[in-house]
Amino acid sequence: MKILIDTNIILDALLAERAYRNGMDYIITRNIADFSKSPVQALTPTQFLKTRVC
Repeated sequence: MKILIDTNIILDALLAERAYRNGMDYIITRNIADFSKSPVQALTPTQFLKTRVC
């Protein structure tokens, strides 16, 4: 069997785990679907700015 794994998938999994282990509040990304199972909430840049604007 030959397979090709998109490196973005590996990076997304590793980044979500690092965010969790380092106690991050959010993951800011253009593709929140990639982080749907992450224990850290994923937000788009626009969503993040809307929640952080005073």
